[in-house]
Amino acid sequence: MSIASIIATGRSGILGAQAQIAVTSTNLTNAGVTGYTAKSASTATQVYGGKAVGVNVVGYGNSIDQILAGDVVKSASIAAYDDTIASYLSSVLNSYGTTAKGSPLESATTALQTAVSNAVTAGADSDSVDKVVAALETWTKSLNTLSSAIQSSRTTADQQVAEEVETINGLLGDLDKLNNEFSKAKAAGNPTADIEDQQRTLLTSLATHVDINYYTTSTGELNVFTKGGKSLLTSSVHELSCEPMGILKAGNPGAEVKLNGEAVTSAGGTLGALLTMRETTLPALQKDLDAFADDMATKINTVYPKLISPKEAAGSVTASHIHVVNPVIDAPVAPTDTAESILTAGKTAKMETLWKALTGSISFTKPDGGTMGGSTTTLVSRVSAIVDNVADLSTAANSTASLSAKTATALSDKFDNTYGVNVEEETAKMLVYQQSFQMTSQVITTAREMFNTLMSMMK
Repeated sequence: MSIASIIATGRSGILGAQAQIAVTSTNLTNAGVTGYTAKSASTATQVYGGKAVGVNVVGYGNSIDQILAGDVVKSASIAAYDDTIASYLSSVLNSYGTTAKGSPLESATTALQTAVSNAVTAGADSDSVDKVVAALETWTKSLNTLSSAIQSSRTTADQQVAEEVETINGLLGDLDKLNNEFSKAKAAGNPTADIEDQQRTLLTSLATHVDINYYTTSTGELNVFTKGGKSLLTSSVHELSCEPMGILKAGNPGAEVKLNGEAVTSAGGTLGALLTMRETTLPALQKDLDAFADDMATKINTVYPKLISPKEAAGSVTASHIHVVNPVIDAPVAPTDTAESILTAGKTAKMETLWKALTGSISFTKPDGGTMGGSTTTLVSRVSAIVDNVADLSTAANSTASLSAKTATALSDKFDNTYGVNVEEETAKMLVYQQSFQMTSQVITTAREMFNTLMSMMK
């Protein structure tokens, strides 16, 4: 091998070592950056005349398991959905309370029974009857409060749906920009691995808001679709739209989420969970309360006609509007009704009948579209069942959320451990590449010294 060949081979070695050092340095610099994956410079042997004469840097990047990457995205969507459901049910449970730690509805129910029992003992005198009325008002207000809590949660969900839509549109816009950057980089022959890292990070973030499917075209363009197959990002962004409705009342639906003019009803991620809570889960809990309120109003009104009534138009009594009629303010009693239509002092027999009605077996209706079944049981048992039902739903949701969060974390950790930057390994590589650079530099230096010596001998 000639001295010139030695120098040329050494030069290619130095360039290869410099490329490896640059890549490793970049890896170490970005070790803490979310979504960044360790890169490497690929080299190939230079062959001339059938002999190896050096190395060339032929590529920059890494090879990612797309199935694992897809699992990370999918698990992020599931975890976000489950966490949102659990969060909302925990909030509702705070309003209901628990049988173990105390529930406002249970306390009001017990207080009502106690007031009626005391009134029977006192011969339904004026003071004891007033206390029964007060206990009834507290009991109906506890139902009003629970109903308000449910509708408040629905209103919050409605507002957050609009916020989610805005966030999703923003992420889609960012992905669209990366598509453009990818196309330009690929056309110029520049590395695209860092852009792909950013795409994966944004896809994972997007999946926490809405369940998605995606694929990369032959030109490297990322296309994104909803779980139902509707386009979110193709050659351009297909934005979602939604306008919050304001304060939601029982029975009123929230604002529709639309994509290309069509309603989106199943979305996954945080958006899907919010839609589920707003339109399914919370309305079902409302129906449980409404059926209970109507059953109890019917039971009490069989003893004292028109004592319990809705505040609005005639019809089934709901938890939102149930209240104790005040004949002076509400004036619901027709002229033909007797004074016995409302609570009056001295009516011991009727008070005893009310006591039996509130402590005996009651046939409770199965709510249409609710979460509970029908049953024949006592008032206290039904109230406990209503409270325990919410507690059970919340416990199950939190358990599911915990499991899906662990799954998402495990998959994310597996991806990071496989493709992320291992600082110790990269540091060791840096030492090897630096040593390679130094040794190759020494070869070139020696070759030049040999060349200079030969030139001196020829003078």
